[in-house]
Amino acid sequence: MVARLRTEWTGLPRWARWVLAAYLAGFADGTAAHVRALAQGGIHAYSAFSQVPLQVFFVCLNSRFRLTALASCLYCYTNIIV
Repeated sequence: MVARLRTEWTGLPRWARWVLAAYLAGFADGTAAHVRALAQGGIHAYSAFSQVPLQVFFVCLNSRFRLTALASCLYCYTNIIV
């Protein structure tokens, strides 16, 4: 599987590899930020936002970031859009 990933990765144009790497780094950073906020403040980490829908949105971003990064990695491994 690693050999296939290396072949697929080297088959991409250089600009596409940079875009994909920046994309994954951005989602990893976003995931870390939301995990850190939830670890420090618990479920009420975003209580500074008075509207409940905004609080729910920011708590849900944590799982969205992880799922997007996972889907991107799966796409790299299998070339199947998840």
